[in-house]
Amino acid sequence: MPGIRVTLKAAKPQPFQKPPETIGEHIKARRLLLGRYQKDVAPELVVDEMTFGNWERGKTILFRRHRQMIAQLLKIGEHDVSVLMRTQWVASHNAMRSKAPTP
Repeated sequence: MPGIRVTLKAAKPQPFQKPPETIGEHIKARRLLLGRYQKDVAPELVVDEMTFGNWERGKTILFRRHRQMIAQLLKIGEHDVSVLMRTQWVASHNAMRSKAPTP
C-alpha cells in the first residue's frame, strides 16, 4: 500500500557448528565466521549469489579462475583448495556409482 514502510530483517549468520570437511563447508564456515551473507561475498568473487550458494552446497565444482579467490577467502593455498575439491568429487562420484543399477 502506498505510504506504508516495510522493513525486512534476517537473522545474522551463525558460526558453523561442526568442523568443515568439504570445500563447500569450508567456504560456508569462513563466510559465517566473517559474519557475511552470500549476497555480499558473491560479487567480490565475480559470481552471482546462486553460484556461490551452489559452491557452499557442493553442487558445482570451482573453475580454475575461482580457486585462487576462494583460497584467499579461506586463507589457504590454492593447492589445498584443489585437494578439498578432489576429495569432494571422489565422494560424490562414489555415491553416484553406488546408486547406479548393475547391468
